[in-house]
Amino acid sequence: MQTIKTGLEGNIFRLGQKFNYMIVLIVMALTLTNPLIAEFIKRFLKM
Repeated sequence: MQTIKTGLEGNIFRLGQKFNYMIVLIVMALTLTNPLIAEFIKRFLKM
């Protein structure tokens, strides 16, 4: 019973990490596809 509990806890932890990575990627994609942010990045990089 303890090994099953430990395995489930490990799976839940990994799913949490994947979920966090997916949220970061979605936020980055939405930010970079926003025309205002894209224009700001262009201006910032040209300095």
